[in-house]
Amino acid sequence: MNHIQIVADFKVCHFCKQFMIFPQFLDNDYFFYCNNCSLWVNWKAKTSLEKCKVSYFDLEMLVILFLENKSPSQALSTLKNPFFASTITKNTVYKYFNLFGDIAFSYYKQKVRSTFLSGEIELGETVVFKVKRTRAKRRRNCKLKYQWLLGIIERKSKDFIVIPICTRNEPSILIPLLKYVECESTIYTDCLSVYVKNRKLPKESRLIDYGYNHHYIDHSVEFVSERFGHIHTNTIERLWKSIKTDLRSKRITTGYLKAIGRFYFHKTLTKEQQLTFIRNHINSMRFL
Repeated sequence: MNHIQIVADFKVCHFCKQFMIFPQFLDNDYFFYCNNCSLWVNWKAKTSLEKCKVSYFDLEMLVILFLENKSPSQALSTLKNPFFASTITKNTVYKYFNLFGDIAFSYYKQKVRSTFLSGEIELGETVVFKVKRTRAKRRRNCKLKYQWLLGIIERKSKDFIVIPICTRNEPSILIPLLKYVECESTIYTDCLSVYVKNRKLPKESRLIDYGYNHHYIDHSVEFVSERFGHIHTNTIERLWKSIKTDLRSKRITTGYLKAIGRFYFHKTLTKEQQLTFIRNHINSMRFL
C-alpha cells in the first residue's frame, strides 16, 4: 500500500492568523509550529477532522482504500489483515467512508452544474434498479425505488454526465439535453420515441427541431449500422456497464445517487487529483 500525505502543506494559525508551513511529525501525528505564538498546533485543528480520534496512520489507510475504490466492507476486510495491525472498528470505517463519499459527491455536484458538452455525443438511459413484478403474497420489501439514469457522453474526450430522471418522458430527457449539449452537436441515440418519430415510415428525428444533427440506430434490428459504422451507441452502453459493475461490486443497497457521484469522482479524476481534492476539503471544511 503506497504512502500518501493527507496533511496540507501550510496552515493558518487561528490565534495570530499567520501562515505556518512544513508540518512536522511528532508523537505519531503531524503538527505545525507558529513562531509568533510559540505554539504547536495539530494539523486537524479547525478542520473537518478536528474531533477525529483515529490515528494518523489509520486515517491514511482509510483514504488510500477509498482512493482504491473499495467499499466500506472491502476496506474493513483489508484492515483486519494482521499485516496492518489496525484496531479500526466497522462503525469507524463506515463513518469516514461516508465523509469521503460526501466530498466525492460535492465534486459530482460541481460538475453537474458546470459541464457542457459538444461535438459527437451519445445519449442514452438505463434503469439501475427495478422492482421485480410478482403475484406472490409474501414478497421481500425493496429498499430502493425504481430509478432511471440519463447519460450523455462525448465520443472524443469521453467526458460525460450522468443524472437521475424520474421517467423516460420528453421533459425528463430533452431539458438536460438542451442544458448540457451545445446546439449543432451530432447526437447518436437509439429509437426511443422521445428521440424518434417511430410511427412514421421512414422514421424521423425529433431532435433536429432543437438544432442538433441526429443519427439513430434501431436496437431491435442492429446495434451498429451495417451501412454507416459510426452510427451506434456503444460508448454510452460501455459506461452503463461500468456503472452497474461498480454498484454490484460495492453491493449498494441505499442511495444510488451518492454512489454514482463516487463513481464519477473515481472515473473522471486521476488518483493524484482525487487525493488533492479530498486533502483540500478535509483540511479546510467542516463536514463532521
